[in-house]
Amino acid sequence: MSRERRGGVGRGDVQQRVRDAAPPSPDPAFAVRLREDFLRGGSMQASASVTPLKPRRAWQGFIAGAMAAAAALAVIGGANLGPRWTVHAVSGTGSARMDGVVVDIADRVGLLGRLHPGVDIEMSEAAQLDLELPGVALFQLTGGTRVVLPASPGRWFARSVRGRMDAGELRIATGPGFKGSQLSFVAATSEVRITGTTLAILAPPEGTCVCVFEGRVEMRESGDVVTPVPEGTRRVVYRDARTPLTEAIRPMESAKLGMLREEAQRTLGPNTVGHIPN
Repeated sequence: MSRERRGGVGRGDVQQRVRDAAPPSPDPAFAVRLREDFLRGGSMQASASVTPLKPRRAWQGFIAGAMAAAAALAVIGGANLGPRWTVHAVSGTGSARMDGVVVDIADRVGLLGRLHPGVDIEMSEAAQLDLELPGVALFQLTGGTRVVLPASPGRWFARSVRGRMDAGELRIATGPGFKGSQLSFVAATSEVRITGTTLAILAPPEGTCVCVFEGRVEMRESGDVVTPVPEGTRRVVYRDARTPLTEAIRPMESAKLGMLREEAQRTLGPNTVGHIPN
């Protein structure tokens, strides 16, 4: 016989008493503590700590966006860069003074190492230096020339570039990669604007002279007067009060520019500007 039966109380009687008993009244103080623990997260211990998310500040998003935009611009700007200056040919004897450093004209490696946009080049009297922007232009610096090289025109934008002509004679022939660009040279009495294709800029003591063998060239003089220089002509703008002179290109200059044009056709590719009728 079981212990419950010996005590006179059966299993059925105990269960019936539990069912008949009134539910216990909640302790108000315990309920308050339970609510506070729940709000603090202290009623349960998580298996791993949870770090609450911090709200993202507006300036953090702005900085991230600006950095992404700057990176994109750097990639685009790098892809837009035109070709670098190279040494096409050298002749004669002497040197080129490049940003004040004298380099022997026969030292092609030394010349190339100092070529960059904005370099100031001064040629000795018996030396000639031909520079190339592949596909874009040939520059021929004759003896006694002093010039500041322009940058290479960009491939899609930033296609207007500028140099400076201080002395001597600079011959230029443009190629197919120059199409849509504009090259300007600041000289003593005017600014020479070139849209193609074969010309010479001279800086004699009396002023500025432009000889146009082929293509379009303009000279901007004092007072923002812009004068086109037709192909086959030369124009001189004087330092003094003399009226500018326009006349036919001299035979020797025409012959030299014709040879440069032929070299440019072989080196740079077919001329896409060509003869422009009057």
